[in-house]
Amino acid sequence: MFINPYRIYVSNCATTGAAVLPAQVKKEQEDNIYICPHCASLHYIYFMKVQLIAIGDNEEGWLSAGFRTYEQRLTHYLSFETILIPSPKNKTKTREAILEGEANLILKKIPPADYLILLDSGGREFGSEDLALHISKLFNMPGKKIVFLLGGAYGFAPAIYERAQMKLSLSRLTFNHQLARLVFLEQLYRAMTILKGEKYHH
Repeated sequence: MFINPYRIYVSNCATTGAAVLPAQVKKEQEDNIYICPHCASLHYIYFMKVQLIAIGDNEEGWLSAGFRTYEQRLTHYLSFETILIPSPKNKTKTREAILEGEANLILKKIPPADYLILLDSGGREFGSEDLALHISKLFNMPGKKIVFLLGGAYGFAPAIYERAQMKLSLSRLTFNHQLARLVFLEQLYRAMTILKGEKYHH
């Protein structure tokens, strides 16, 4: 089986719990079966798709280069894409109407089988290494795509909170929408380098 360098193939070592990545494994005869270098057990290895959906399609020039840099770097580890949903243009709408409109657009982008994580100030906080470990566990959900959602100025509608499986806080600090997007991309990239044992984190 050909290992696509633009997608991350993962399993977890039965001994250490660490993610097992393409550079670490030895292929057996049967498709997708690999030997773990940590415990010598066999793993069925599959690829995971990750999306970032963000409300707002405006990009400040000084941040655009950062978005492109980390999005490109992420493609060396996983199948990743960013989907931008334009903010409502009608400024006369109430907050509730804006949130409802955004929710309708968001839910059309997320199939029922996808695992939805909200980037929300009230969510769970992780250090970078703990986040990497948690992501490695999420990668062991066969057939599911992981979707991270960055809301607009007013957050999320109740329907989005009901749909989500998890809330993740990037910080106790408040970032504007575009800066939060860049921080998330950098942290996701950092998590991938931690899982692969690369030097970026140190």
